[in-house]
Amino acid sequence: MRKILLLLLICKCLLVNGQGFIDKFINTYTVFTITTGSKKMKIDRQIVLEQAYQYFDKKYDHFVTTKEYNLQFISKQKVKEVSLADVKSQKTYTGVFNLGGKGYFVKFLNSRKNLLYELYQPFKDFDLNYNKGESGFYFYSIALRNFPIIMLDRVREIDIVIVK
Repeated sequence: MRKILLLLLICKCLLVNGQGFIDKFINTYTVFTITTGSKKMKIDRQIVLEQAYQYFDKKYDHFVTTKEYNLQFISKQKVKEVSLADVKSQKTYTGVFNLGGKGYFVKFLNSRKNLLYELYQPFKDFDLNYNKGESGFYFYSIALRNFPIIMLDRVREIDIVIVK
């Protein structure tokens, strides 16, 4: 009887207020328009998630744990590939980032399509996973390091391209 009561209590805790299991761990569902090369992508689901990560600090000879926010989304479409020259020729490119090597160039735009912020992430900092199963999809996770999180209230569109 105690085991059954414990099991019911655990289920109730996981489903409080109609929330599912995954909802307990997600900070915010988002509804950004996500584009690639200004062409709208079909997005299945998107969230902003706070995650902890750990790295080794050679200067102080110990591990450091910190948190960062990530924009994650799922799509059946791939992000468009463009040349470095294409990115540099865009009216909105501010030249703030050294676009060396392959990576992702991300623009955050407001409702009038004005540039609010841009960032560049080498492939090693940008997770991409393709599931080749019957319901194949692309999973993207953009680390929002150095991004002023308070600006997310103003963002309406996020444009992402692969710089090759």
